[in-house]
Amino acid sequence: MSPGIMEEQLLVALGTDADLAAAGCAAEIGEQVGIIVRRGSHYRGAWYWQRDTFSFTPAGYSESTFEARTIDEALALTRQLALKAAPSRGPRTRMLD
Repeated sequence: MSPGIMEEQLLVALGTDADLAAAGCAAEIGEQVGIIVRRGSHYRGAWYWQRDTFSFTPAGYSESTFEARTIDEALALTRQLALKAAPSRGPRTRMLD
C-alpha cells in the first residue's frame, strides 16, 4: 500500500486510542515526515511508512530506531515510547540495526 494510506490508517488509530488521549498525547500529519507524535507540547517522535514497515524516529534521533509491521504493533510501541515505559523487545517490536 502507499505511504499515504498506511500513515492515514495509523493516524486514525493513534488519534482514537484512549490510553494515549488520557496521557495528553496527540498525533498529526507532519509537513516533511509521516506522523508526528506529541505528549503535551513535547515532541516524542515520528512514524513513517517505508518498505512495507512503519519506522519510528524518536525525539533527538536522526534515524529510526524502532519498526512495526502492523498498525497494532505501531500503536503498542507508541504507547510504550510516548508514555515513557521501556519498549518491549519481544516478537512484536524489534530494534533496527
